Amino acid sequence: MVIEQAKKVLKIEAEAISALTERINESFVKAVDLVFLCKGKIV
Repeated sequence: MVIEQAKKVLKIEAEAISALTERINESFVKAVDLVFLCKGKIV
């Protein structure tokens, strides 16, 4: 039962992550650039 539940959860999470690929655009690039340029720590 635990294995089946774990597989179900992972399938749901994988589908959610896959759906995010459609949302990666120039805003994502800008955010990555801003994080990259930050000095120090980001919380």
